[in-house]
Order: sequence, then C-alpha cells, then structure tokens
Amino acid sequence: ANAPNGTVDATANDEAVADDGATLGSKRFKVSDKQARTNGEDDVETTTAPTLSTQDLEFIADFSQQDGEEIVRTLVHSLCPQIFGHDVVKLGLLLCLFGGVRKSVTGCGKVPTRGSLHCLVVGDPGLGKSQMLKAVSNLAPRSIYVCGRTVSAAGLTAAVVRDPGTGAQTFEAGAVVLADRGVCCVDEFDKMPNEHQALLEAMEQQSVSVCKAGLNATLPARTSIIAAANPVQGHYNRGKTVNEN
Repeated sequence: ANAPNGTVDATANDEAVADDGATLGSKRFKVSDKQARTNGEDDVETTTAPTLSTQDLEFIADFSQQDGEEIVRTLVHSLCPQIFGHDVVKLGLLLCLFGGVRKSVTGCGKVPTRGSLHCLVVGDPGLGKSQMLKAVSNLAPRSIYVCGRTVSAAGLTAAVVRDPGTGAQTFEAGAVVLADRGVCCVDEFDKMPNEHQALLEAMEQQSVSVCKAGLNATLPARTSIIAAANPVQGHYNRGKTVNEN
C-alpha cells in the first residue's frame, strides 16, 4: 500500500497456514508405521496471501513503472525504516525475501537447483540486527523467528512426540519445517554452536531427514535461512574474514 515520504508500507503479517491446513504453531506429521516420507514437491500451496485492494493493485502497477534503481532504493528504505542506513544489509535481506527460481532437472548426475537464498548478518552489538530480522519475519507471509540462545536442534528440525489424544508417535515440526516455502530467521546465531549442523541439510537439500525412536521421515524444508550473529571478540574487525570474526 502507498505510504508517506515515497516509501512502501511493508506491514503484511497475515497468519500463514501450513500445507496440511494447520497453523504454523502446531504442525504435526502422523506416522502410522516405521517408515514415512513427507515430500512436499507436489503439495498444493495453501499459504494465504495478503489481500490486495484495487487501490493497492493500482499503486503496484504505477510503482513498477519507475526506474529500476529507484524501485530498489524505495524497497530498501521501506524495510525496517526505524533503522537508518545499512542499505547493503537491507538489500541482502530483500533478496532473500524475493528468493530465486527452483530448477528441477532430470538425468543421471543432475542435481536440482534450490531457489531459496540464505544470508548471515555479522556485526557489532547494538546496530539493529535483531530489529531487521524481526522486520523480515513480520513482512514475509510465512515466517518463523527463533532465538539461538534458547532453541535446540530438535526445535530447529523436528522431534518425535507422542500424541496425547491417540498415543500414536508423531513428528512435531521444528522451525525450518514450519517455515517451508518461507523464511526462518535465527537471531543470536553465535550463541548456538552445537546446533549449526542441524541446519546444513535444510540449507542445501531443502529437506530435513529424521530418524528417531525407530521412525524415519523426510520433511520438506524449502526455507530461506536468515541468521544474525555478533563477532567473537565483541567487535567486528574489518581486517579479518567473516569466519575469523
């Protein structure tokens, strides 16, 4: 929608719905035998999109006629406007929100190309990294925001739990599975060193493989991971690489 000062009102925050019709806060996959595979490639997308009025559509049509550089500048300045500057960081976050195009190829040795982008923001404390991640989480129609200080590996991927009603074993989806076809924002990424490995499969293969309590499943996790971390020494040293910081 149109907003004053030539910015775009980026406040879409509709409640997202999972592929099985449940809200993102309580998505479970029932398991009736020892092996189950949940593959979302052919699932119908049921995520609710923000409702656009005729005025919104007219504004979008007019906005798209502007110069490309001006469009990018307006979008960057509209993301978390309460944080001044950091245009390069905001541009990277916007690219993650837009994402790319997933390419499925056939043939021996061919590997599908994922369309989800990942981003790591490293900077000094107090620069607004958390606020920008929360702005991204509020903007994306489907998103999950977690704090690395309190999240576990099972909370990121999936856990096997017993249904209190039926007593059957179920897979309870973690953050990256709940954010399938959306964005998962991980704040305080440097505070969770033992859980980093849990994200690798989701980031590369766009799925989460779980083998616990005699149960085996592969859950869809076509998710863009956006993480924010503080430097090891508390201050970013431009003379060192990102890994060294």
